[in-house]
Amino acid sequence: MNSNLTSILKNVKSVHNDLDKVIGSIDNMCRKGCAHCCYQPIEIVACEELPIAEYINNRIGSDLYKKVRKQIMDWSIHFNEHFAGFESLKTVDDVSHANRAYREKVNEDRLACPFLVNNLCSIYEVRPLSCRSHIELESATLCEKDGLKESTNNIKKIRNYHFEKLIKNPNSTLRYLPVAISRTFGFNKIFKPHPMIKLN
Repeated sequence: MNSNLTSILKNVKSVHNDLDKVIGSIDNMCRKGCAHCCYQPIEIVACEELPIAEYINNRIGSDLYKKVRKQIMDWSIHFNEHFAGFESLKTVDDVSHANRAYREKVNEDRLACPFLVNNLCSIYEVRPLSCRSHIELESATLCEKDGLKESTNNIKKIRNYHFEKLIKNPNSTLRYLPVAISRTFGFNKIFKPHPMIKLN
């Protein structure tokens, strides 16, 4: 890994660690094995691909690798069938609407994040900012009733503060986690063309 990528990786880990300390200081109802919030498309900043790919290449066993790879393939089939066609996405509002509609479809169909295995996150140690900052303060039952339940405004402010730190890395984009990491599993263009959100 060249020095530039090493620097970016170090920055991502630093931002994640800082976020964990803040979130960890807040009483919440999230517990190991509770995965109600994992039935929605997860978005990651481009720089977050580095620690996830590194973890997959060095820490995941062959059986788990095969399981997640199969689930990414299944996720791509659902995405290709239900995400709006590229030709219909002419404006930023079109893309925003398509993302919102697909988020609701994933939740409706109870399509789990492909990294969820036996109700546990297989990349928990390197999970993206969007997952690290998503906590429930009142009751896990609320998440069970509404898989798309949003965090409180205070938690959103914490998330956005750390998000701004991440996107200071050059060429920052926002993509769905399975799309961004698919090449790490040996896939090439299994997702149909769709816009990549540029952040800087």
